[in-house]
Amino acid sequence: MQSLFKNFPLDIQKTSKEEVKSYFENKTTTIFGPPGTGKTHTLLGIVEKHLEQGYSPSEIGYFAYTKKAALESIDRATSKFEYEEKDFEWFRTLHSMAFKQLNLSTQSVMKDRHYKQLGQLLQIKEFLNSNSQIEESGQSMQKNPFMRIIELARNNMININVQWQRSSEHVQGGLLELERIYDTYLSYKEENDLYDFNDMLLYLVNEGSVPSLPVIIIDEAQDLSMLQWWAVILLAKKAKHIYIAGDDDQAIFKWAGARPDLLIRTPGEKKVLNQSFRVPQRVFEVADYVSSKIKDRVSKDWKPSNSEGDVVHYPSIEYVPFDKDGEYYVLARTKHVLKKCEDYFKREGIIYSRYGRHKSISEKVLYAINSWHKLQSGETISLGGAKNLYNYISSGPEYIQKGYKTWDKALEDDIMVNYQNLYENHGLRVPLNLLWHEALNKINEDVALYVRKVERRNQDINAMPKIKILTIHGSKGGEADNVVLLSELSPKSYSSLLKNGDDERRVFYTGITRTKKNLFLVRSSSDYEYSEMFLRQNYRQNRLWNAN
Repeated sequence: MQSLFKNFPLDIQKTSKEEVKSYFENKTTTIFGPPGTGKTHTLLGIVEKHLEQGYSPSEIGYFAYTKKAALESIDRATSKFEYEEKDFEWFRTLHSMAFKQLNLSTQSVMKDRHYKQLGQLLQIKEFLNSNSQIEESGQSMQKNPFMRIIELARNNMININVQWQRSSEHVQGGLLELERIYDTYLSYKEENDLYDFNDMLLYLVNEGSVPSLPVIIIDEAQDLSMLQWWAVILLAKKAKHIYIAGDDDQAIFKWAGARPDLLIRTPGEKKVLNQSFRVPQRVFEVADYVSSKIKDRVSKDWKPSNSEGDVVHYPSIEYVPFDKDGEYYVLARTKHVLKKCEDYFKREGIIYSRYGRHKSISEKVLYAINSWHKLQSGETISLGGAKNLYNYISSGPEYIQKGYKTWDKALEDDIMVNYQNLYENHGLRVPLNLLWHEALNKINEDVALYVRKVERRNQDINAMPKIKILTIHGSKGGEADNVVLLSELSPKSYSSLLKNGDDERRVFYTGITRTKKNLFLVRSSSDYEYSEMFLRQNYRQNRLWNAN
């Protein structure tokens, strides 16, 4: 393994541009799908066409950028066609394709425990983990700067020394430290017979052992790295029909090695999906303005939805009306900006979810509060629920008798008990007339205060929050009725905006086009913001900036 990855370029990189071009010519259609234009629907229509032509599902490769997107494509395909999930064996990510083709086992894949061990071996303080890559996309999210450079070099298929020279992320320890970490990383995997996501593709590309599929479909191609493009090139060499779909205006992973320029310049026929079913008219005007400022792009003539929508500017998030119908996305460029937003929601008692996964009130706290309410109502709860409840109640004669927090392991968690049973047999002494925040006195004071504020606003603490806070990158592929876009940038992002505006314009464009109805632009209190660059200076007199 070490010899394979130590020296670049790989043999395949000797392939001439003319030869690569010949793999795509006369059989490739590139589909540009602006936001909400039904790209996935179009691609499934292509699948249907080839099924009707006599191709079997196993002869069609549908390669999505993330595992989530791949699973969604399978779900939609099985709903649309009379086939089972197993029939669409090549509906997956490129990395998953490599995993299958190389006949690897899950035991051979780097996991959290391996990254933890590696971090200890390297004496790296930042925790390394297997979830640092965007849902098996290969795009690295490692916190350690040296590991980021290593993963970027592998995605770009260049030597780490070259990547170091290209990177602005020169950190303490320099090139010697980078080489030490890289050598240790390679040796660790070789000694333990382990692979990471990029190893799979590197082996596959180097050996040229991609499956022979007559029909290949590549989705979200604007986000593919050089390494992933080489996998596509090898697939294209064997294919009869090639469809490459994406939107270069939404290429927001260039920092991780994405190559939207290769999507733009793919040989063959080009089509643009020209009708958005999501982006309303007034939002479209802003989006069109922003995309027109991107220098390296494919010009696209597309139309907004029939909805007019609204674009409103606010000086701070405190002014945003969160009482509109439908779901809200609250988006920002960085998690740091979102943290300020979270602080505001907690002060005001507004319920929300973080990054699409975590509710602002933890499930365990909710479980405990609900259990107490059930006991007060004379209902039963499970012993498992009671155990969780006891975690939030102090020990002591007036709360829980000594020894009863250690439960008999022979008792099944699903046994149902009421207050009387807990009082007589399990040491519970808290009076039933106490309010939940009085009874559950070990709940963190700040958490309890926040939950009480939520209740005073008459919000159902058990309901799914209609407000989701996400980074713009995390929102990609999603949509909401209302989008609140915080314009604040980090100094680093703002510097990137000034040096290479295209990358940040694409991020901004992606954020504003998540909405189906309303766009709320929130000004920053700092000097670093999107709106200064994209709207205020050039768009001051436009009704979109002064909308109310």
